[in-house]
Amino acid sequence: MKRLSGRIALLVWLLAAALLTGVSSASAETTPGFYVRRNGNGCVNAQMNVIVLPNIGPVISVSACDYQGAEELMAEDWQARPVIRLGGTIQAMQRGYGARFVIGSRTIPQPDGPAVTESLPTRGLPSVEAETKPRRIILKSLSPDNAGPDVSGVYEFAGLTPSPDGFKAFALLEWLPRKDTGFNPWTEDCRYEITELDGSKNRATNLYPALGADVCGYAIKVFDGSDDSLRDSFVVSYFLEAVYRVTPDGQAALIFRTAEPKG
Repeated sequence: MKRLSGRIALLVWLLAAALLTGVSSASAETTPGFYVRRNGNGCVNAQMNVIVLPNIGPVISVSACDYQGAEELMAEDWQARPVIRLGGTIQAMQRGYGARFVIGSRTIPQPDGPAVTESLPTRGLPSVEAETKPRRIILKSLSPDNAGPDVSGVYEFAGLTPSPDGFKAFALLEWLPRKDTGFNPWTEDCRYEITELDGSKNRATNLYPALGADVCGYAIKVFDGSDDSLRDSFVVSYFLEAVYRVTPDGQAALIFRTAEPKG
C-alpha cells in the first residue's frame, strides 16, 4: 500500500509539473501584441490582441468575420458584416494548448438600421486548439457549428502595441480562483455588464469610493440571472495588472496583482 501511495504521489507531482511547464512554455512562445489573420487575397478578416501575464500566460481577444474580398476592410466595413468577438486565455489542455473562450458576442447587420450586437452564452462559445509561436498563433476550431464566423486560422504578429479591452478583462476575472471572485460563469446563471473606466467621466473612485485609489480600466458587474440582483462588482486595471472586488455592502479588496505586467 505504501509503494502504491508513493507511485500515486509521484504521478500527481509529474502531472502538476507538466501543467506548470506547459503554462510557462505558452507564455515564453507568445509575443504580446496585435495579430491579424488574412484571407486568400491577403486582406485582413480577423484580429487578435494578446497580453501576456506572469504565471498566467496569454490573455486574448479575437474579432473575426468571413470576408473573402480583395480590398482591405475599413472600420465602417466591419460594422456592415457579421462579426464574432471573443475573449479568453491560452492555456495547457489534454493534448497541448487551447484557447479557452469565456465571453463572446455576435454582431448582426440590419438592412434598415444599425447592427444588432447580442451576447453569446458561455457554453455556446467555440472550442479551439492553439499552437503558439513567438510571432504566430494558430487556432484550430474543434466546434465548426458555432454561432458566428469561424475564428480558426493563422494569426501573424503585426508589430503593434496590444490593445486592452473589456473581454480580456473578463477573461482574466474568470481565470481567478472562485474563492476570490465568488462566481462561476460555467455553472451559474449570471448576467454581466462591462464599463470602461476612462479616467474622466467614468472614474473608479466615483463608482467605488471604497477602492481608495483611482484606477483606469474596466468595471465589471455580475447580476443574478434569476432576479437580476447585483451580486458583485469588480474593477480590472487597464493592462490587467490588478483586479479589485467590490461587494454590494461597499467593501473593496485586491484579489489579484502581477508583480511585472507584460504587454
